[in-house]
Amino acid sequence: MARTRQPRGRARARIVDVAERAGVSPTTVSYVLNNRPHVTIPEETRARVWEAARELGYSANPLARAMRTGRTHMVGIAISALRQPFSVMLVQSLQECAANDGWAALIMDRGYGPSAMDVRSEAFRLWPVDGIIAQASDDWVRAFLAANGSDPLPFVHVDEGRPVDGTDHVRFDLRAGAVEAVEHLMQQGCRDVAFLAPRHQTGPGEARYDAYVEVMGNAGLEPQILLCERNDRVSARETTVKAARGDRCPGGLFCYNDDLALGACRGLREAGRHIPSDTAVVGVDDLPESAFAWPSLSTVQIPVPEIARTAWGFLHDRLATPDGPPRRAFFRSKLVVRESSGSRNAMG
Repeated sequence: MARTRQPRGRARARIVDVAERAGVSPTTVSYVLNNRPHVTIPEETRARVWEAARELGYSANPLARAMRTGRTHMVGIAISALRQPFSVMLVQSLQECAANDGWAALIMDRGYGPSAMDVRSEAFRLWPVDGIIAQASDDWVRAFLAANGSDPLPFVHVDEGRPVDGTDHVRFDLRAGAVEAVEHLMQQGCRDVAFLAPRHQTGPGEARYDAYVEVMGNAGLEPQILLCERNDRVSARETTVKAARGDRCPGGLFCYNDDLALGACRGLREAGRHIPSDTAVVGVDDLPESAFAWPSLSTVQIPVPEIARTAWGFLHDRLATPDGPPRRAFFRSKLVVRESSGSRNAMG
């Protein structure tokens, strides 16, 4: 069927116009065009509504909907450094959850350190979001809520740290998986296990660092910390090449994340080290590409899709019941063993 065009100057098509063209009620049109997945509408009816909308050149007016309902159906997502693959995975999962319910997402990259997004940022007030999901430290969340407390929005906190009073919190535990990873490297015969981490993002109080130091101490071994200047593969490769060509190349390498682990594997190979027979390697995050690296990368897996679905569910519930008690959820990390730390005689 040829698409019809509205003559110049004609008023913008409305939901009632689409409903009349499709032969359904305006409510049905609203459900279809707003992608309400939990409303049962025959596929033939959905197709007819979309066809009518295309013929009339209909496009939703989000401002009108917001004025009518008091909701923008937009969620603010404050994320910690979008350049990091874990943050990208979390954003993608949260966006998918939002889109499945007909919502849009406004993404704000908080960054790290002194350049991190100011907690007094006007961004989420200039853009009328209905609620916020933040991957952030508990200190940042407290400061943000204090700076924006005059008109608080529904807020869900996602992090590995402590919950903040009055907020819904989805916590993931990196410590358990990190302990499992370091113990696994020792069980593979690696007595000299090093920890490769970014200089400005690790130290006492950070879960991976604390887990590594604890396991090494329990085994009566001296911790060996290899610090990268930046949290990226290039810096990891440079740091690992230097260590591998020095006097003390570790037999096991536990890495702060998969990004550093992949860079470290490249550096080890350049230095003539075999993985895992000379040096076994374990990362953290379970990036999609880690299973397809050569050798495939052992890693501490964080259940990102489940975390995102829970955070989104908490926000939805908070919008429905603003005065309900704070909700908490907890997810454990776990070790996934692959070729980079498997049988130390299996790979070269």
